[in-house]
Amino acid sequence: MKTKKRNIIIIAIIILTNLFTFLLTGTGILRLKHHYVYKADTSEIAASVDKFALLENSIQKNFYKKVNIQKVSDEAYKGMFKSLGDKYSIYYDKREYNKLNEEISGSYYGIGVVLSEDEQKNAYIASVMKDSPAEKAGLRSGDVIKSINGKIYLKKGASAVAKKVRSKTSSSYVNLTVLRNNQEKNFKIRRTSVKNATVASQTFERDGKKIGYIYITEFAKNTDKEFATQLALLRKQKIQGLIIDLRENGGGIVDTSVNICDQLISKGKVVSTKGRNGNDEDYQATSKSQVKLPMVILVNEHTASASEILTGAMQDYKKATIIGTQTFGKGIVQGVTSLQDGTGYQLTIAQYYTPKGRNINKKGITPDIVVSQENTSTNYLTQNDLPFEKAIEVLTSKISNK
Repeated sequence: MKTKKRNIIIIAIIILTNLFTFLLTGTGILRLKHHYVYKADTSEIAASVDKFALLENSIQKNFYKKVNIQKVSDEAYKGMFKSLGDKYSIYYDKREYNKLNEEISGSYYGIGVVLSEDEQKNAYIASVMKDSPAEKAGLRSGDVIKSINGKIYLKKGASAVAKKVRSKTSSSYVNLTVLRNNQEKNFKIRRTSVKNATVASQTFERDGKKIGYIYITEFAKNTDKEFATQLALLRKQKIQGLIIDLRENGGGIVDTSVNICDQLISKGKVVSTKGRNGNDEDYQATSKSQVKLPMVILVNEHTASASEILTGAMQDYKKATIIGTQTFGKGIVQGVTSLQDGTGYQLTIAQYYTPKGRNINKKGITPDIVVSQENTSTNYLTQNDLPFEKAIEVLTSKISNK
């Protein structure tokens, strides 16, 4: 009897063990202490994972110098994404992923300016945030960044300048030399915590017509809410037409762009995405309200991605006149995934199409009225800003003919 009972217990343990293993591996992931064992979809992937671990272990144990194995791993992961031949599919180490989240959230330590760049890749100030350190110091829109802390940054682009101007800590100082009307001006500015305002607005009056102007720098997490606020302020001022400036706007979050479309075009499809495995999705405008003013959207060769979603929808529905030059042509969508160790990756997962089914990837959007512009930083929002002046002309004509 004891033997039979023991056999029953052993069989029960085996069944429970097998059941436990099945449940874990069936979910595709088994967590051990400080480790994860993933279920590979194919034997090829399993073999590749084993090979990676073998090589990493060999480097760590046998290389003649001491190595930073985390750096080795990160570079290998970067190479994996680089092999796809898609510059938008990227692996981010911890530092890079923290920076990406900072940009998406719109919060950082800086001086409170929105940067753009001209055709020579000179970074210039597109707008100065209200009550920011930059405004208090006297920086202005159109100032070209010549040097930062004594180092020349001409022709290095807005991204390089932004990286140097921002800081991980508050209360530090940055020394800037800017060119204003070809004259050098020096500033010493204290960095503070800045909530990046991605939307700015103002009004212009021409021939007795009041025109509202909204500049969107990027489509970040709260840009749709900022847009709604600025639009409401303009409408309180009884504007008769609206310019939305998307020049130099490289895009951002798709949902944010859709939410802004929702404020402008009422009901209808805004954009559709098509993935590899039938993961197709239609984004709809559902708002009952819409802007019934004559509108113009300004674009140029750097208008891309989420900016082109807004531009394409407004053009397809004939809700706005598009003025400027051919847009960039980024008609693909990336998904961003965070990993438990603080790293993350961005992977192209779908192509997108305008409401009329246009795929603008590597093609761009052709404006309704093509107007080129040179020396953008010098001429920004002046009478020499040809696309802007054309927008004013188109709107005043439409307002007069209403």
